[in-house]
Amino acid sequence: MLRKLSLLLAIILVIGTVIIFIFPDRASPLISSNQTVEPTRQQPTLDASPELLSSDVSFPTPVIQLQQTVVHGLLESERVDLPLLSGELAEFSQKNISEEYPSPPELEDLKRRLKQLQSLSQ
Repeated sequence: MLRKLSLLLAIILVIGTVIIFIFPDRASPLISSNQTVEPTRQQPTLDASPELLSSDVSFPTPVIQLQQTVVHGLLESERVDLPLLSGELAEFSQKNISEEYPSPPELEDLKRRLKQLQSLSQ
């Protein structure tokens, strides 16, 4: 049994050595020490000047206008306290609702049920 195992191991070793010497170009890139690395295209930097859509300076591009709007909104939201904001928004939403459109019956039913629940809880 030991003799068969050693004979099989020797055959595998010989076949492996022959394959490495006959096909040296097909060796694994992990084993090969002379790997060539292809240079990749350099990514554009963020400092590159963007192309404007209009030559008129007073007419910003949509991207610049969106950035300005987002930054302005972020600055405004940082200045306001959240409790004041929620109170002001609730007041604004109630003043902003126009009465010219009839409210749906589901909404009227929900308002009626809310008033009943509020009167029961008091």
